[in-house]
Amino acid sequence: MGLNWIEQKSLGLFVKTRGVLSAPFFAGKGLIFMLHRVLPEQERNRFPVNNGLAISPEKLEEHILYFKKMNFEFISMDTLHSRLKNGVKPKKRFVIFTLDDGYKDNFTVGLPIFEKFDIPFTVYVSTCFPNKCEFPWWYLLEDKLSSPGQLTIHSENQELYGTNFTWSSAEEGVELYPKLAEMIKASDSPNTRKYWQETLGLKVTQLDDAYIEMGCTWEDLEVYTKHPLVTIGAHTSNHYCLSRLSLEEAKHEIESSKKELENALNQKIEHFAYPYGGLEDATKRDYILAMEAGFKTAVLNHPGNVFSSTQKNLFSIPRYPLGEATPIQKLNEITNGITHFGANGFSPSYTAL
Repeated sequence: MGLNWIEQKSLGLFVKTRGVLSAPFFAGKGLIFMLHRVLPEQERNRFPVNNGLAISPEKLEEHILYFKKMNFEFISMDTLHSRLKNGVKPKKRFVIFTLDDGYKDNFTVGLPIFEKFDIPFTVYVSTCFPNKCEFPWWYLLEDKLSSPGQLTIHSENQELYGTNFTWSSAEEGVELYPKLAEMIKASDSPNTRKYWQETLGLKVTQLDDAYIEMGCTWEDLEVYTKHPLVTIGAHTSNHYCLSRLSLEEAKHEIESSKKELENALNQKIEHFAYPYGGLEDATKRDYILAMEAGFKTAVLNHPGNVFSSTQKNLFSIPRYPLGEATPIQKLNEITNGITHFGANGFSPSYTAL
C-alpha cells in the first residue's frame, strides 16, 4: 500500500529521530519472523539466487542474542493466540520464530539452536514435503538457469503464453530468474503443475533424490510433535498461490493439509501460513477459508508488528522475513515501529475480515 503525503512526512520524521517518536505508537506488543531453512554457509550458498531462503546457524544465534539483549520474551503461536483472545498485557514485548514449508534442516540444524536457548518455534508444513511430492520450483529454476540453455513457454489454456527465453551464461540466467519466477508463481496451479514439471525437466512421478532429501519425513514430524518447543502448523497441501486458485481449489488446499497432518500426527493443527504470503497471494476469501477450516491463527508474509488490535485480524497476522542479510539497523527499525509504519501507515487493520 502507498503512503499519503501526511504519512510520508511522518515516516521521514520517524526515521530522522531514529524511532524515538514512532516506538510509543507503532512498536506494538511484539513481532513474528518468517524463516525457511537453517543451513551451514557452504550449503546455504549451494543456490546463490535463493540463498536468502536459508540462514546460517551463526546468524540465527546472532539474531536470537539481539532480542535477548533487547529483553524480548520468546513465545509460541499458542501463547500469542491465548493472550490476544484473553486480552493479556504482558510486561515484556515478545518475538516468535516461524519456519515455512517443512525443510528437514529445520530440525537437524535449527532445532539444536532453539534448544540451546530454550526458544519455542513453529514449523508450517506443506504436506507435499513429507509426502515426497514437493515441487520446489524456485530451486529447480535456478538449477535450470545455471548453465546455458533455452525455454519455450506456451500453453493452450491461456495461462501461459508463447515465449522463448535463451541465455548463454549463468550470469544471464541470474538476470532472467526474476521474470521466469514470477511467471511460474503466477500460473502454478493444479492445471499447470504438470506442465511446469516437464518444462523444468523434472520427472512427474518422482523427484531427484537431492530434492526429496530437502523435506522432512512423516517420521521426523512424529518425533517433533512430542517436543515441547515445536509447534506444527499447516501450509497447504501443494504450496500453490491461493489467490490464483478457484474457491473450491483453495478450500481443498487449506482443509486437506490440516486434515492430513492431524490424521498422521494424531494432534490438532491449529495454526496456518499462506504460501508466499504477500497481500496479493492470499485474499479476504482465503482468510475466511482458514477461519472456517478451524484454525486459530493464520499468518502472512507482510511487514507489521503485533498489537492488541491484532485480535481482530487473527487470520491475517503480519510477519517479517528474517535472514542472513538482515542487518542490526533493520532490526532496530522493526522493533521501534518504523518498518511497520512504512508498510502500513496509520492503518491499524489493513487486512481485517
